[in-house]
Amino acid sequence: GSLTHLCTPLEIELSHVSDDLFENLIKQLHPTPALGGWPKNPSWEWLKKNRSREAYRFGAPFGARSPQGEFFIVVAIRNLEWRHGQIFLTSGCGIIKESQAQKEWKELALKRQWVMENLGICH
Repeated sequence: GSLTHLCTPLEIELSHVSDDLFENLIKQLHPTPALGGWPKNPSWEWLKKNRSREAYRFGAPFGARSPQGEFFIVVAIRNLEWRHGQIFLTSGCGIIKESQAQKEWKELALKRQWVMENLGICH
């Protein structure tokens, strides 16, 4: 389509999965490089202080674990959320030292436009 993204499927086999391991894996994956910054720790601290509260669940990892110990974790880098009778469309991008603000804003607009076009929503 009009956007290209890298996808990095990760599959691991473990002999034992504990609650701590599951939570630690989620923490290691969050924020995903597609929505975070580099270096990770200082950018994460900045995001926690400055990210809009309107973002709600956008970019947060979601996972589920079966009683047999199998689990999956996903992160939505584009998100539609229904709240209080309104639909919110959110998008994000990763920021590094070399990022250029105008290009990042343009990328965010393209991501939202792609979602709206594919849902038949015009603005």
